[in-house]
Amino acid sequence: MNVVITGSTRGLGRALAEEFLKQGDTVFITGRTDDNIKKILPSLENIGTVYYLACDVRSPEHVRLLAQRAWELMGSVDIWINNAGITQDSTHLWEATPDEYQKVIKTNLLGSMYGSREAFLRMKEQGYGHIFNMEGWGSDGKHMDRLNLYGTSKAALRYFTLGFSKEVKGSGVNISLLSPGMMFTDLLINDKDKTNQNKLKIYKILADPPEIVAGFFVENIKRGIKNGRRLAWLTFPKILFRFLTAPARIKKSQEYLRKNIF
Repeated sequence: MNVVITGSTRGLGRALAEEFLKQGDTVFITGRTDDNIKKILPSLENIGTVYYLACDVRSPEHVRLLAQRAWELMGSVDIWINNAGITQDSTHLWEATPDEYQKVIKTNLLGSMYGSREAFLRMKEQGYGHIFNMEGWGSDGKHMDRLNLYGTSKAALRYFTLGFSKEVKGSGVNISLLSPGMMFTDLLINDKDKTNQNKLKIYKILADPPEIVAGFFVENIKRGIKNGRRLAWLTFPKILFRFLTAPARIKKSQEYLRKNIF
């Protein structure tokens, strides 16, 4: 398969790229800058065939060029994953600046909308393809203090994706949602969180290494997912089980954090 993944120089995006490559797929990666891409490119090229382009998903022109280059270099695209995203500073809505409003909404929402549109237009011509948008906290309408801006972007993205999935019926193209839950990445754990023991305890119980989540997603994507469906890693039964086995989870997570985050 030929796969495009935005925001794939770190975290889940990079883990997804590695997993697809290990299974023999060709992957087109993106990062905001050439420097970010060059840092990880050698390790990915050691696994398989990789194409790349610096792309700021906040720019519709950048996303259009990404789609153009992907089809030029790979001939076709089977899977397009809009993974690029950012969190917000831990502030109340009135404390965030208009610039931060724009940065979060443009990256998390508009970036995925631009990617969905550009991918669909070309997939419709080739007669097949699957687009995936990445959920996050707030997708289900839940609220968290000092995370409302990020949550707003993700709630809107779910609405957009489900609406898009209804409009593409009969086109041969599918669009669905990926819900990764909590992962041990810098998107989840910032410098302030590293000293917040209450938050860290919850993370240690519920969060997973991105490569674990990536393996689950790739396996199920290859099996096939219906249009408009939501593929979730951290389900309610898993959450319940993890709290019941919290001591063992915390011990395992501490070891991972010590080696990879702290």
